[in-house]
Amino acid sequence: LRKIHEETFVANFTRAIESWTDSRRNKVPTLTLPTGAVLTDFIRRYQIPLSEVTSNPNAPEVVPLTTPMWFEN
Repeated sequence: LRKIHEETFVANFTRAIESWTDSRRNKVPTLTLPTGAVLTDFIRRYQIPLSEVTSNPNAPEVVPLTTPMWFEN
């Protein structure tokens, strides 16, 4: 199963969002932060624009970018 996930990661490499989501969901391949990285963890979600939060009362609450998505738990 691990080999299949690795092949999927390579096959989706030109589709960055798909590859990124698959690697977070399957934990394959194991990614490490580069030395000297500014953040202490990988970005796991998009940030909602401030203009959306201030103008839309139904906008979801803002959570940190490093908070895992529902499928990573």
